[in-house]
Amino acid sequence: MNSKNIQTELSDSLKPLVAIKRGDLIEKVHFGAYCIVENDYDPIYFFGNSEFITYTRSTAKPFQALSVILSEADEKFNLNEKDIAIISSSHFGQPEHVLQVKSILEKIGLKYEDLLCPAVYSRDNNTKYEQIRSGLEPSKYFCDCSAKHAGMLAACKALGYDIKNYDSPSHPLQILIKNILSSIYDFDIDKMIIGVDGCGVPVFSATLKSMAHAYLSLINGKLNDNQTKRFENIGFAKKEVELALKKVRNSMVGNPSMIAGDSGICTVLMTLYGGSLVGKIGADGVYCVGLKDFATNHSIGIAVKIADGSMDALEFAVVSILKRLNCLVSTRSNFIDRFLYKKCFNEHGIPVGEYQFLDGDLPSLASLLI
Repeated sequence: MNSKNIQTELSDSLKPLVAIKRGDLIEKVHFGAYCIVENDYDPIYFFGNSEFITYTRSTAKPFQALSVILSEADEKFNLNEKDIAIISSSHFGQPEHVLQVKSILEKIGLKYEDLLCPAVYSRDNNTKYEQIRSGLEPSKYFCDCSAKHAGMLAACKALGYDIKNYDSPSHPLQILIKNILSSIYDFDIDKMIIGVDGCGVPVFSATLKSMAHAYLSLINGKLNDNQTKRFENIGFAKKEVELALKKVRNSMVGNPSMIAGDSGICTVLMTLYGGSLVGKIGADGVYCVGLKDFATNHSIGIAVKIADGSMDALEFAVVSILKRLNCLVSTRSNFIDRFLYKKCFNEHGIPVGEYQFLDGDLPSLASLLI
């Protein structure tokens, strides 16, 4: 595809979503798209193109974790809810996270060297600086994907697969995961674009609409008819997949500190919503939410993409969408305020600009459901 075609495709799919205003001037604009689904297949609201295809990145982790449960590795190795939660996470590599990953490896009889994720410092700056101050070296345990890798090793052992090169697209585990993702996203497997994620395992593409539907299924613990047919075609009955979805969901919402870390948006949101929201961030500007809204007695799935990958703009957009939907928790929180009333600061630490949400048409969820 030439540059002109790329420009046309992107301009049709992505719109100005977040602006940063310094003084009286808009200085930066972040383009993006998002999609909201309820029970019907068609979105109840979208900004930009709901069929925009992007890599799912770490928003796929709860569904990659399905391989651990559908392989019965959780039962074989006595993996508990904290184990399943951190397998679904992008954790900060804080001490409790390291201990949990070590516990999984011990349960499955494997060791540090078997992990194929990179040795790094934490992706969270505060945790990273503490690790450096403490004289710690980069570690695979600190990698935000280390628990996902431990889960993949658990599934390999349960299924009798070779643990060597489990990160290869041609490995039978990755083929299984690709089929699981195609089914939960209701996205044709031959249309999936495969890349390499930051931690080295395959990453798969999907549309924003399909990602939103997947998170609707996750929060509800239910498959729609299309998803059911796809799972049956790869040998999994509706009941066992729905039980697996509920186990992942319950593990995540019951252990929000495992999903990110002290100040991470996933941990903050899931803590404040007390079980009615499951949210997961992905690198380069992707976020997905499944939400049970008690005011309307409806569940929704949301998928958001920021085109330039800005994580600050992404976090602001996600919380702004929840606010505009009138679905933001009423309890005021300094953590929520940090995302919602985001400022930019100069090098003296003085606020000199603010973030602005540019979709002025998004109504409340109650209005969308009329």
